[in-house]
Amino acid sequence: MFNKFNYKTESSYAFTHGWFIQNLNNIASYGFNGGGLANYRTFPSKGLSILWLTNGYTIHMI
Repeated sequence: MFNKFNYKTESSYAFTHGWFIQNLNNIASYGFNGGGLANYRTFPSKGLSILWLTNGYTIHMI
């Protein structure tokens, strides 16, 4: 599940089968977000997962 997706063309985009790969402070993490309304990130080496949920947002036009 955390193996990097093999694109048909060369890509530096770090994405696995459903998860983004990202290093935060040199710590490997995997996660996904839903348009800024929900976010999940896991840090396997630290045994830590973070889930962030919101009720949405309102855009105020100026």
